[in-house]
Order: sequence, then C-alpha cells, then structure tokens
Amino acid sequence: MKFLFLLWITIRGTFEASVWATAVWCLLYSFSNVLWLQCFWIFIPIHFLWNMSFVEYVSTHTKQDCLFYMRRESMLVGVAILLAPIISILPTAAAIILLSVLQVWTHLETHWLHTWLFVACVVYILSRGSGRRRRAVPYPSRRRSHGIIDV
Repeated sequence: MKFLFLLWITIRGTFEASVWATAVWCLLYSFSNVLWLQCFWIFIPIHFLWNMSFVEYVSTHTKQDCLFYMRRESMLVGVAILLAPIISILPTAAAIILLSVLQVWTHLETHWLHTWLFVACVVYILSRGSGRRRRAVPYPSRRRSHGIIDV
C-alpha cells in the first residue's frame, strides 16, 4: 500500500509539473523559442523536491492514513481537472478580448488555444493550491456517550 501511495504521489507530481510547464510555456511561446519539453524538465525536479516530504509521511503514518490521503487527493484532483476547463471559459474570453485590443500596440498575434490553456492551467493550479499541502488526518471515530453519537 505504501508503494502504491508513493506511486500516486509520483504520478500526481508529474501531472502537476506538466500543468505548470504548460502554463509557463503558454506565456513564453510568443516571446521566445522555448519548447514545452524544456519547461517540463525544469518543473519535474521542482515537484520532485516538493514531494520529498511524502517519503517521511509514508514512514510515520499507517497504511490506512495513506489510503485515506490517496482517496481524498484523487477526488480533489479529479474535481479540479473537471472544473478548470469549465471555470476558465469566461476569463479566457475576457483575456482574448483584452489581448486583441492590445495586439495593435504589441504586434503579438492572439492565439485562443494558448490563452485558454494558460487560463485553464492557472485555474487548476489555484484550485489545487489550497489543499495541496494538507495532510490526511482521518476523522475521529464516532463515539457513543449516553446513547448520543458525537459528531
């Protein structure tokens, strides 16, 4: 189970590194010839270092704690993946309109796909940022005292 937990952390870290790389690449594509893979290889070690604390987490917590964390994280990642494209539609439209107006002065061509990818990645990063470093602590077991369940 602990191996599965570390595998999940590795997969999630790789996915989040690709999201960060996509966001940075979408910003830099107009100004330089940076490839997406170059951005990705920069963010992989950063996320690897960020996730090093989970090695200690595995050694100090039970299998049940790791399983609870994996379930919770997988649901949060899934919700963030589903919501990011939906929430990003209106800000993307506003950004495209703004970039189209600024195109006269900047002489940079507005690409709707790059703009949408950037906004969707930023929405995903912001939605994941609040719960990223919380540790899994199972809810206290419900105890009965005098026939009443304490919640």
